[in-house]
Amino acid sequence: MVEQSKPLKKRFRIMRGTHRILKRKDPDSFYAAVAADGDFGDGVNPAFVVADEVHRWKTRKQIENWDVLSKGGITRRQTLTIAITTAGVQNESPLAWKLHEKTRRSKRASSRTIASTEDLRRRGGRRPSGSGDLAQGEPLAAAARRQGRGRRRLPH
Repeated sequence: MVEQSKPLKKRFRIMRGTHRILKRKDPDSFYAAVAADGDFGDGVNPAFVVADEVHRWKTRKQIENWDVLSKGGITRRQTLTIAITTAGVQNESPLAWKLHEKTRRSKRASSRTIASTEDLRRRGGRRPSGSGDLAQGEPLAAAARRQGRGRRRLPH
């Protein structure tokens, strides 16, 4: 794709021997194709990981590599890890099943949050009486200011 696109060719350089694509202006930034059972150990610091056919990641080495890839960018401000797979068979791959269950739990929690937010909108941003430390019918923004929890900027 890089070789067939003039705009990409201007920005990137292919290093065939290392299976990497380098950014011309910043050679420390690169894209790399890594085998799931490859030997790369700790010390990787990825900003972006795409793991394909995760239902096939079954061996101890592959699961260790998943941990290194998915948690290796912890020192970065924003990382993104994407796992791509077909359904596979339940419990055939401990990693795929773990990710499946984590996603289901996250989806359930997210739908509860969305339902709570929609309920608050229907009430005009007011919580019903007996909602913890909020005064009866008090708007949420006012309660946050009263408790010193107004909008705060996050550190960069």
